[in-house]
This record gives sequence, C-alpha cells and structure tokens, in this order.
Amino acid sequence: MKNFKVRKGNFIKSNNSTTNMMYNILIVLVPFVIFATYKNGIYPAIKGYGNLYFVFKPLIFVTISSLVGLLVEYLYYLIKKDKKSIYFLFSQSYAIIPGVFLSLIIPINTPLWLIILGSTIASLSKMLMGGFSKNKLNPALVGALFITIIFSSLTGGYLNPYEVDTISSATPLANMTASGYVITYDNLVKPYGTLLNFFFGNIPGAVGETSSLLCLVAFAYLTYKKLIKWRIPLSYVGTITIISLIICLTKDIGLWFILFNILSGGLLFGAVFMATDPVTSPLSHRGQIIGGIILGTITMVIRYLTPLPEGVLISILIFNIITIVINYLTTKLNNKKIYLTYCPYLQQ
Repeated sequence: MKNFKVRKGNFIKSNNSTTNMMYNILIVLVPFVIFATYKNGIYPAIKGYGNLYFVFKPLIFVTISSLVGLLVEYLYYLIKKDKKSIYFLFSQSYAIIPGVFLSLIIPINTPLWLIILGSTIASLSKMLMGGFSKNKLNPALVGALFITIIFSSLTGGYLNPYEVDTISSATPLANMTASGYVITYDNLVKPYGTLLNFFFGNIPGAVGETSSLLCLVAFAYLTYKKLIKWRIPLSYVGTITIISLIICLTKDIGLWFILFNILSGGLLFGAVFMATDPVTSPLSHRGQIIGGIILGTITMVIRYLTPLPEGVLISILIFNIITIVINYLTTKLNNKKIYLTYCPYLQQ
C-alpha cells in the first residue's frame, strides 16, 4: 500500500484575524471619506457652491448609514430573543461595515431617507442570509442596487453643486450611453478634462469611489498585508484590458479607451473592496482567477450590450452568485485530485 503524504503549509496560522482584517479595511477607507468630503463638499464651497450641509454631506452619509446598520442588527437579534451587546455587533458581527461601503457607492444627491432605507436593506440581507460569514451576496451592493434601481429617479444624480454648473453631462459612462455609444476622446474624456482627472478622481461619480489613485494605494497596502485576494482584482482588470484592446483594434479606437474603461464607473473601487469580499468571493486560487475573468466579461457585456450605464455593481452581485458554483466545482476538482494522487489503490 502506498504511504500517505502530508501536504505542507495547510497548518500555518495567519496573524490576520477576521477582526484585524475588517478594521484594517475600515482604516484604509478613511482616505476615501476624506477625499469624498473634499471633492463633493469643501472644494465646491471654496468655489462658492453649496452650503454647510454639503460640506459635511459625505461624513453625514457614512455616519447615518453605519448607525442604521448597527440599529437594524441590534433590533434583529432583539426580535429573535437573542439580544447582542453593542460590543458584539462591532467586534464580531461588524455591523457598521455594510453601511460604510453603502455610503461610498451611492450618488452624492441621495436623500437621507433613501440612505436609511438602503442601509436597512443591506443589513437585513446580511442577517436574513445567516449573518456575518454566511451571506452569499455583498450586503452593501444589495442595498445600493435596491435604491439606485428601484428609486433611480429619486437619487438626485451624481453631480455635486460645483459639477452641476461646470460639467454639462453626467458620469462618463452615463454620457457614453446617452450619446449612443459614440466612442471618441472628445466625447468621453474631454468633458471631464483629461485621463489624469479620471486617475485622481476629479470626475462625477459615486460619493467615494472615483479616485483610482487611492484605489491603487489601497490595493498595494491590502495585498502587502495579505488582507485581500489579489488574484481577483488582477484578473478582473486584466480581462477589462484585453476586451477593451479588442474593441480598440476592431473599432479603430485609440488605446486611451483601455484606461477609460479601467478608470471609470468605480471599477477599481469595486475590484479592490467589493469583489474581494472574503465571504462572497471564490476560496481557491484557481477559482479567484476564473472568477475575475468572468467578472470582467460580465462588466463589459453590461456596459456595452445593455442600456445600463454602469456595470460594476450588478456584475459583482452576479459574480457573488457564480461564486457558489465556482467554490463547489473547484472544491470537487481539488478533492478528486487528492483522491487520485493519494488513494490509487481504492480505484482497483
């Protein structure tokens, strides 16, 4: 009989606890909140637009959305007669995290009552699916999708007071859809400046997801600390790059179009923070690469073959569902590989 071999590396304990991971991510999000406050509040005020409420609007969004999430989870456990302490909700259920993310991926003009509703939906979706580590869909995306699709006419749009007066069109991708997919540099980039404006985040978009620079810094830090699954963002952006290149070559479009796709629509924010959610993304390395490729393909299909102007939010939710299948298949294949490698005598 062939001797069994012990696979190395599976018993090394990581120093990155779940608590360490979650609160490191919250710390990384602080620069995004600061940038959102400057871009959508302080800068317009300096230019003579908006008021004191607008200056602190992003901070108000984050605070209200987080507190609502905390309250919803507290009441949920209370109704179930399983009362949890505030400390538990912070340190083990991470109740504020869906609210923080929700507040950063919605339009700046969203009414406060819609933020409360969206945060409620986000937290309920998390709890009804079993709570932290059991939810199959990203809660923040569920809440954001609910208010941006069901109440799209009430969200108020993505332009802050300064942008309303200085930019004649909506977000870059919405502009492309509205213009009948006229893909020219003058049509898609020039209204917002140059691609450097896209890179730094000085373009219309959701509250805190427009700065590609901050996303790249966050990706580098979180990857260095081994807090996210880096294969997903790389395969996701790589797929976007390849498909964009094919469009450039077949439609005689400049290579600027590749950067336009990567830097628009909160793609990098979604790639770094949403697609890498440890609960709703593939477990295996192979599954993460496959998932990123599928995610990039779905995003481009939604952007260019549907009337929807944005594709990241919906595509990541579809990706969450596909993850269930990916995890099942990769686990089954891995088990079969181990079986064939170490148990050949059982096949006789």
